[in-house]
Order: sequence, then structure tokens, then C-alpha cells
Amino acid sequence: MIRLLLILNIFICVYTADAQNFFYLSAGNSTIVACNSTTTSVFYNINSSASGLYTITLQPPTGGTTTLATSASIGHVFTAAAGVYTITGYDGASTVLGVIHYTVAMSTVFNPTITVSAGTICSGETSSLSFTPVTSGYTINPFSWSTTQTITPISVSPTITTTYTLGGLFTTGTRTCTVSDSTTITVNACVGIEELIGNFAFKIYPNPVSSVLHISTEQNIPNGSQLEITNVLGETITKKGFENTIDLNALQNGYYFLTIITPSGSRYRNKFIKE
Repeated sequence: MIRLLLILNIFICVYTADAQNFFYLSAGNSTIVACNSTTTSVFYNINSSASGLYTITLQPPTGGTTTLATSASIGHVFTAAAGVYTITGYDGASTVLGVIHYTVAMSTVFNPTITVSAGTICSGETSSLSFTPVTSGYTINPFSWSTTQTITPISVSPTITTTYTLGGLFTTGTRTCTVSDSTTITVNACVGIEELIGNFAFKIYPNPVSSVLHISTEQNIPNGSQLEITNVLGETITKKGFENTIDLNALQNGYYFLTIITPSGSRYRNKFIKE
């Protein structure tokens, strides 16, 4: 009986001593990679089954030491830039109880850029949307438009002003980041633009046009006729004497109307797209 009590007392003493120092930092060594950011939030856990005060310190890569906590607890966050961070836990006697190291890295993520053929259209007209990464050699996959389509380019024919969004995943190394871009197509009723008068016909080409627009007519153009270019709001962009070619390099992309105005006041109109 005496021998049994002695063995039991030794076991209890050893267990109690271990419990007083039961303290660990649960995250372990870790590398955090942030998406397109100069800083990121780092989360770590501190666990202890013993009572009393503890000191948790943070040593950033720039040097110096900051106290994060003065008691054992769970769930801490600090903001970090790129570099190696050291978190150390001490007991009341300044004995080191646990150390973890965080390596924070920053990934460069390239967001997609949506290209729109016409940012302002008349109700029921069509515009084309496409996208490319801002830097060649990178891919965004998978991706999806707000229309749920998963191809590029897409054609849209909104009847009201609508914002279209492209979202996808950009993978760099072992890190996958969510990226997106959006664009708004403005839809106008296109009222206030004079209707054609007469049965005069003319063709314009190429259409869409990127630089020089050509005009072809089957009838003679009266001397003194003018060319007028208006936007979908009916605003005059340019007005000049009639010519068979027009340089449109300085014109912004979008939908426009080309009108031939004769000296008698007759107006003959055709539509084109500048891209």
C-alpha cells in the first residue's frame, strides 16, 4: 500500500508541472501570399491550459519588437507587409514557450480589361464586349460575364443603360486570386435627329471604320452640299463641305450618323460605327 501511494504522488506531480507550461502557437511555420496588395492580415492562434499572464511579441522584418497580447487567448490578427515575421510566447518568468515564423509574400495579379466596340448606342442596337489581361502571357481561367456567357467576345443589345461585369480566377504560383472588370453601355432613345428626306441613296464603307470612311453615291451630289456627323444624342461632331472620303482617326469609338445636306435643305442620312 505504501509503495502504491508513492507512485501515485509522483505521477500527479509530473502531470501538474506539465500543465503549468502547456502553451503552444498552433499555426506553425506558414507562408501567406496576398493578391495585389501591399499589406495583408495574418491570423494566428495562441493556446494554453494554464492560468496566468503571458506575453506575446511580434518581431517584423524591419526590426524592433511589439507586444501583441499579455494573456493566453485564441484568435489574433496583425497587418503585415512582405517579409518574415516572428511571433514569440513567454510565460510570467520570461521563459520562451513557443515560436512561430510567418513569411508574407505579395503576388502581382493582373486584372482583365474589357474592350467595348460602342459605349453609347441607340435602343436595340448591338455592341461587342471582349477582354484581355493587361499584360500578355497571363491567363484568366475560368471566367464568366454577368450575362452568364463564358466566351469572348460577346454581343449585347441592351434596351436600357446596362453595366456588364467580367469575373474570373487568376492563378500565380500556388495562389489563386479573384479578378474582375466592368463597363457600362449607355442606351439612348436617339430622338431629336432629323429623318431622311427624299429617296437619295448612298453607301459608306468600311463599316465599322477605324480610320478613313469612304462615300459612294449613284447620283450626282449638288454643288455646295455638306457632310455632317452627329452622335446618337443628335449633337453635331463635325460639319464640312462634301468629300468622298472622311478622316475619322480623331473620332472616339461609338455609333454615329453621317448626313449629306444639300443646298436646298434636303438631308440624307446613314449610320456607321467607329472602332
